[in-house]
Amino acid sequence: MNNARVVHLTTVHRARDVRIFHKECRTLAEAGYDVTVVAPDGKDGVDGRVQVVGLGKPRNRLERATCLGLRLYRLARRLRADVYHIHDPELLPIVWLLKVRTGAKAVYDVHEDYARSVMSKTWLRKEIRRSVAWLTRRLEDFFVRRIDHVVAATEGIARRFPPPKTTVVKNMPILGLVPATRKRTKDRSHRVVFLGGITEIRGAFPMVESLAYIPETLSVALHLIGPIDQGLLNRLERLPEFDRVRYLGVFDVKRAYEIAQGGDVGLLVYQPLPNHVEALPTKLFEYMMLGLPVVVSDFPLWREIVEGVGCGVVVDPTDPRDVARGISLVLTQSRRSRQMGKRGEEAVRRRYNWGLEAAFLRAVYEKVLSRRF
Repeated sequence: MNNARVVHLTTVHRARDVRIFHKECRTLAEAGYDVTVVAPDGKDGVDGRVQVVGLGKPRNRLERATCLGLRLYRLARRLRADVYHIHDPELLPIVWLLKVRTGAKAVYDVHEDYARSVMSKTWLRKEIRRSVAWLTRRLEDFFVRRIDHVVAATEGIARRFPPPKTTVVKNMPILGLVPATRKRTKDRSHRVVFLGGITEIRGAFPMVESLAYIPETLSVALHLIGPIDQGLLNRLERLPEFDRVRYLGVFDVKRAYEIAQGGDVGLLVYQPLPNHVEALPTKLFEYMMLGLPVVVSDFPLWREIVEGVGCGVVVDPTDPRDVARGISLVLTQSRRSRQMGKRGEEAVRRRYNWGLEAAFLRAVYEKVLSRRF
């Protein structure tokens, strides 16, 4: 049934989110499905055989949860999908209602452990976070029993849901997006690269503060690539170490890879929150794919991958001195760091890439549409 109509729905993510659009939607379109993605920032049109439909951006979280959700339901129903595939827990009641009213299949894509992530949401008052986390768990448990399948981004997330109706589809990088040649500028500074959304819980302060403990003789510059809240950027700019930071801005995924590939080290020092410790961060594998030796948080799963491949160094992400130690270790051992980069590239080609994960996604759709659950 590869001509089935599939509609991906989100009120949180961008229309061209890497996992949703570039990986999942394009994989399904290439397999012959009629694919549409509905998202707040979408501009109506067709992009690479994927139909994009815009919802309009909400003014605040309350509007996103109410008016935008109602608008999404009405639009989704008009699209008459065979499968509705959601990417946000708040859409569980909507996708269940679509299933009941239209007879379509319903798939829930779980990008992270949402209940755990609630505990680190700064926009929620601390005294209500535990209650919101509990409610999120109950919401997931109730509706997952009533929909067709769960797609989980990691093994840890998958353990939360019934095994017969859960498939792990990891968020691995797309090999085809790697620039053909590695471009390096002629300046002599070493470049430490961070690629992705820049936040406090993703180690913004330890990354910048670590520069104070790296010998000036190494001539290190920290290059930040990705979105950042202006308030956080202002606070970082007040740090004395910020004169060795280059905030480069936001780019599409191909251009971001081109810039990052000119670096010497890929830095990933997420803070030790429950939702991070068991995560499988895409950025780790993106750095490896780009041939960068990595310096990453010393979490058990991350250590197992990095030391197993031999592609980098693990550090205490809360300690700028230890982050600096890891960076310095990589930069002062050029031959070893080149070997780390090569081992990382090879591991991604063999084991950690979207081409392998795409097969699991296609299998989910074949099973859902053939009613074999």
